[in-house]
Amino acid sequence: PSEPAQTAPIMASMDPNNMGAANPLGADSAPVNPMGPTLDLNQNIPNNMFNASPNMGMPNNTITPNVPNGNFGAVPTPPPAGDGGKKKASIKLSKPMIIVLVAVLVCAVGSGVYFVLNGSTPSKPAGNIVTNQLFFELGDELPTDVSEYATITGFDVSTCKVDTSSVDTTKMNTYSYTVTCGTMQQTGTIAMRDTTAPEVVVQDVMVVPNSLITIDDFIVACNDFTECSYELVDKTLNLSNLAATEGTYTIDLIASDDYDNQTNVTLHLTVSSLAPVRYTNCTMTPVQDTDLNALSTTSYNYGINMNDEVARTEKTVVYTFDEKDDYLKVKEAYTPTTGINGMVGAVVFDDLEFEITVTSVLTDQQLAVEFNVNPFPTTYEELSQFNLGQGFSCINR
Repeated sequence: PSEPAQTAPIMASMDPNNMGAANPLGADSAPVNPMGPTLDLNQNIPNNMFNASPNMGMPNNTITPNVPNGNFGAVPTPPPAGDGGKKKASIKLSKPMIIVLVAVLVCAVGSGVYFVLNGSTPSKPAGNIVTNQLFFELGDELPTDVSEYATITGFDVSTCKVDTSSVDTTKMNTYSYTVTCGTMQQTGTIAMRDTTAPEVVVQDVMVVPNSLITIDDFIVACNDFTECSYELVDKTLNLSNLAATEGTYTIDLIASDDYDNQTNVTLHLTVSSLAPVRYTNCTMTPVQDTDLNALSTTSYNYGINMNDEVARTEKTVVYTFDEKDDYLKVKEAYTPTTGINGMVGAVVFDDLEFEITVTSVLTDQQLAVEFNVNPFPTTYEELSQFNLGQGFSCINR
């Protein structure tokens, strides 16, 4: 009969936290947990507390670590790998740093776009320039076509340029020139040389006996880029001795330039008592020659002898060109047999002034045909009246 009375206090002293264990000391005293210290599952459990001892004095029972809010059976959240479960500190960027990062990003994107657009395009093969060693005669006009100076591959030849500004075409020397294509430039050489003999234009000479004559009296022009010098083939021959006696003489002459290029020419000397001793030079008004596209000036040089008679007449025509192309066209078409504009004689070309001078000796019969006057005046008095009627301007010398 006394057992029920004891049961109630024992049951009343049961502590829920002791999982049904009785408190032998009564309700007023702290309960004793036979399984060990009392745990409050609502408290924060330190990390790895349960891992330190798997059973914590509780045989055959396993308590799940990291129980949130004291709830058993909840799925724990594992700590981040590598940081021991600690929260990473956040990185704060300043405004200048953000601007720098944005600029770097824009450059990176731009580089990527450029590479996609251009990197995928096959690159053109590298070009090449192989210059030539060139040789020209003194006075030659240098070509302007760049292909004449180099073999060019891998470039558009029309965009290449040649520079010959350092070349002096009037002096023998070796000069440098450059060919440029894009950023590539190569240097070549031009050798100016003189292997061409001088071109000598001579005239016949007619003098009275015992006249003083020199070689220069025979020379009209010597075309060369250096000085011309002259000597008789027969070095024993003396021109003054020849002029002492009437007669017609043939003289062989050698003309040389500074580089020993030589030309042989034949001179004709007439010694006569009827030779001119003075001259009357009459010039016509210049006219435009439409066939040659040049201004034509004609003059007649009449040689008057001691008898006041016309002993010799030279006709000279000077063609002056405004355009170089017109001048070169006439010069290139010239031959000694056809002459200039049908006039055969001694021809002098002036490449600087674009002038051509032609001189020929006319007989009285040729003058009669040219002026449509028959007979042509043969005395100085008749000639003066004729020239006045033609409107010529004449000078005596």
